[in-house]
Amino acid sequence: LIQVLLVRSKPGWWHACRVLIGCGPCALAMQCAFLASWHARSACCSRGSWHQGDAATTPLATRPPRSHLPAEAVAAAAVVAARWRSYRRHRSCSRLGRHAMTASAEDVPQLPTHYSPEAVAQACQDHPLRVLGRCFEVLGRCGCWLFAAALRLADHGEEQDVDARLAAELRAALVDLGPSFVKVGQMLSSRVDLLPPAYISELKLLTDRVAPFPKEAAEAILDKAWLCTEDEERRKALASLAAVGGLPAQPKASASLGQVYRLHLEGHGLVAVKVQRPGIRAQICVDLYVLRLAAVFAQNWLRLNTDLSALVDEYGSRLVDELDFNLEAQRARRFQEFVQKLGLARTCAAAMPVLPLTTSKVLVTEWVDGERLEVTAARDIEEARRLQGVAMTAYLAMLLESGSLHADPHWGNMLRAKDGRLFIIDWGLVADISTAEQRRLLQYVSHILASDYASVPADLVAMGFITKGRRDAVKEELVATAISDVFRSLAAGGTAQQRVGDVLPAIAQIKKRYGNIGQIPASFVYILRAFSILEGHGLRLDDNYRIVNDCYPYLASWVLRAKSAEALPLIRSVLYGPSARSSCPVPDADQALVLLRGIAAYAQQVALSAPGG
Repeated sequence: LIQVLLVRSKPGWWHACRVLIGCGPCALAMQCAFLASWHARSACCSRGSWHQGDAATTPLATRPPRSHLPAEAVAAAAVVAARWRSYRRHRSCSRLGRHAMTASAEDVPQLPTHYSPEAVAQACQDHPLRVLGRCFEVLGRCGCWLFAAALRLADHGEEQDVDARLAAELRAALVDLGPSFVKVGQMLSSRVDLLPPAYISELKLLTDRVAPFPKEAAEAILDKAWLCTEDEERRKALASLAAVGGLPAQPKASASLGQVYRLHLEGHGLVAVKVQRPGIRAQICVDLYVLRLAAVFAQNWLRLNTDLSALVDEYGSRLVDELDFNLEAQRARRFQEFVQKLGLARTCAAAMPVLPLTTSKVLVTEWVDGERLEVTAARDIEEARRLQGVAMTAYLAMLLESGSLHADPHWGNMLRAKDGRLFIIDWGLVADISTAEQRRLLQYVSHILASDYASVPADLVAMGFITKGRRDAVKEELVATAISDVFRSLAAGGTAQQRVGDVLPAIAQIKKRYGNIGQIPASFVYILRAFSILEGHGLRLDDNYRIVNDCYPYLASWVLRAKSAEALPLIRSVLYGPSARSSCPVPDADQALVLLRGIAAYAQQVALSAPGG
């Protein structure tokens, strides 16, 4: 940092900052020597009519090129850059699995099969240095990116590619920090209304293009899973793999928890083989422990109503379950049975697992020959919108009927098959919804669809979004009206930037009078995540997308299939709108028309195969 300050007034100072900020332990000494050499010969760089102090008044196009450096500095920079690229390449390829290849089982904390905060704490307290190192690693990596972003924006704010460079560095930082951070990037990659296009382009690579781990490590896992068993079918699969020379050099896709190979196995045909990253359980164990410590600190410091520790526990529980590929296979089979029961099997499906070959670390499914939805959108926008509607119907059905919600619907996990069906893959991250929560959610959805926003505050209380000590506040007209205005704006559709100006005054009005009355129930974290991602997909296809419109087909189907006692309150709420709560309700013709259109849309999803199918 001192060297950076010393060269601040010299041309090309940003090159020194960039090298220093990106330094790794193996290159630190070389970089310090480089900066010292550069500073000693800085007079060679500073001759001329232009100085850094003139940056505010000199147009960017007329500034001298930043390559005016002494020959020794250029040579040293080239060596440093080469060493750093080699270091980063090695680290990116083995980062998530390096613990298994460089440390014994006694050197790392072992994550329990089922998550519990006590078990994680017990596993990590025996390895304090590892936990401390991880804290410094996260803080250092995040701090370096933020510092680099501030410097680059200050020095290159007018350059067009500054966002692209920062986005690429952000993606690299998330990959370096591991799966807990990669999943955050995956979720953000769907929100085109929140981030610039350069960030969306980079972050969506995290869905299936994370740096893969070596195929030798994957083959070792397969050997352990299939060879050390008496199962003859697994031995045949391993022999079939050996006959073709082992795994391909590169996987078809590589994500945060594993990578996928396309193989032809005797007796099973073309399959997708997903292999878990080595050492991933140890890193997740440390991350969950650090997150829980941070949650306790943030809870006390920020004085939030939301129980942050409960949110971390919910996150940890689902993440640990995601590491069990046997459980993932069972969920995929249950979803396939569910959509067949609903009559949606011709438009929506899951890749069926090959159970005899599946273990806790190896998942084998049928190979889906399809394309990602962004490819479909580039080719046929109407077809992409149709599939978006199918996805919304399937997710609402999972939420309100099956009780198991696929919580990771980024476009890497949604494929359009050649027959036009929407395949939902990767069933590792699934949220469980109780029957009581389903009833409350159905009531809330019906009020939103009926534009009965005055009933929404009571729904929020029932679902647990209002703090217990402040629930009487929502009965007051001011708060109820403000909350209604918030949800009316949210239901209107459009991007987050379009809606934020509408909702902030109402939120500020509530906070000014009653303080912070809201909270996020832990059980709703993954529900919010899933539908936020789905809404982001809709906004990619249409800037004025309204997620409410895609809810009507499922609502109509539920009315047709539900028992009369259950369906009557919903029909009354939708057909009569806000007047349903009065003694003399008046039917709303527009609402009735919308409901009929929803029935027609659902009938088309059930009865007709997709175009080209």
